[in-house]
Amino acid sequence: MINSLALGFRILGLRLDLLIIPVFLSLAALYWPPADISLLFADLQAIFAEAQDAALEQAADADLPANTPTPFVPEALLDSLNASTLPLGQLLVNRTFLRVPGLVMALPLDQLLTDWSPSLSSVGDVLLVLAAFSAAGVVMGTLYQWQLARTVDASLRAWTERDNSEPDATAAPDPWEAFWFRARQTGLYLVLLVVLVTALSFAVSLLLAALSLVLPGAVFPLMGMYMLFLLLALPVFLFLQTYIIPGILLDSLKVVAAARQSVALIRNNVVSTLAFLLLSGFILFGIEEALGSINTSINTGFNPVILLLSSLSFAYVGTGTALAFLVFYRSRCLMSDGVDIIAWFKSMELE
Repeated sequence: MINSLALGFRILGLRLDLLIIPVFLSLAALYWPPADISLLFADLQAIFAEAQDAALEQAADADLPANTPTPFVPEALLDSLNASTLPLGQLLVNRTFLRVPGLVMALPLDQLLTDWSPSLSSVGDVLLVLAAFSAAGVVMGTLYQWQLARTVDASLRAWTERDNSEPDATAAPDPWEAFWFRARQTGLYLVLLVVLVTALSFAVSLLLAALSLVLPGAVFPLMGMYMLFLLLALPVFLFLQTYIIPGILLDSLKVVAAARQSVALIRNNVVSTLAFLLLSGFILFGIEEALGSINTSINTGFNPVILLLSSLSFAYVGTGTALAFLVFYRSRCLMSDGVDIIAWFKSMELE
């Protein structure tokens, strides 16, 4: 697991000693613990209750019958949120990772969401924007994963394949020479992908904030609380589909075959898979918390330059963990084929 993380970061261009930075920031994030969950639920309930009262008052002013369903009034909900000391959109986005299978992104949007309010006026508007951004997210996530898979697979082949045309067929090609040759072809594209994914994450994060502000109020006040509880099932789903995307990208498997392989790999590597996901998630959570705290401490208002730099920094670390995950997948496949993975990693001569 540690070797997989190390190799993933090295493929990205980082050395092992730079792992100290995300680990240090992760430990430092313990000094900025999340808000008390009981206070969060209390504030959520108060916010939605206030919005519901405002909706009932509007219905009463319009002389509607008492049994008339509560109208959809996002303006009342937004007014309640603007008057609240704990903006719901800021809380949800600040504590939520935007997850694409194999790619983890998170943005410290505290300053941006403090004074930001969406302009969506109906459920139809919300669903239309959601569909558009979802389609864009699928396309961008697919391109991003495909490029990472090409980079990782080419680098791994440089370490594992032998060139029979050379006199010494047992000598492995120089890994750095092979890697930099590949990087010259894909490096700029990879950087552009990180920038594009970061920009898309801004847009989708704002959309998530809009949904958290508008959509729950369209059903009933406590919908936001139930949505938070439903999110508890998300890690189970992510764990079950852990190896499906890498199987499709790296091994060109069909969806059914990739799903079967994912189940088999998880069954044989439950502990190591959980440990890898927890460790990489801990690093990313610490980075997000630290960057968010830095933004809050050095800014009295929204500074787009600092926010963009911190988001790109997180995107770079997130790219490293995504690369490490693809390497981890390949190592699990080699182990399932009976390859001595320890000797395989030692042959790479990692520092």
